[in-house]
Amino acid sequence: MPLFIILLVNNYQVIWMWIFTIVIFILSITIWVILIKTAKNKTSTKKEVISYEDQSKISLNYLVPYIISFMSLDLTNWQDIFSITFLMLLIFSIFSNSDLLYINPILSIFNYRIYDLEVKDTMNNKKTERILLISKVKKLKIHQIIKLKNISEDTYTDD
Repeated sequence: MPLFIILLVNNYQVIWMWIFTIVIFILSITIWVILIKTAKNKTSTKKEVISYEDQSKISLNYLVPYIISFMSLDLTNWQDIFSITFLMLLIFSIFSNSDLLYINPILSIFNYRIYDLEVKDTMNNKKTERILLISKVKKLKIHQIIKLKNISEDTYTDD
């Protein structure tokens, strides 16, 4: 989303860019709200934190592709449009295949943090698993019991 805003400012005279940016913004916020509301309706499970790593710091790496938008792109030129689209799809593919999709500036704006956790089920103390937690909690503690709701395969949010 921030990339579209930067491109919009750099190409304010291109009307389709305004429409595209507004549609992407509304779509992004709508999907995020639906995702969070769906997760809140799910049954929560209790897990004990064995170890954790705050992944929010990786968001600086996420910002590097936005620097590209400051290049002199002419969005009335189809070659530039194709090039930036290809590059953004490539970056999206890399981020989505490496579990970095959740690390983005929009979550930071809404005060969410991303944690890579090793947890164990409170019912089965022997089995541990690695999960990704999206949370507004600023600091986790080892051996803390947290209530989690699954939002995707290995990704959770807390209550």
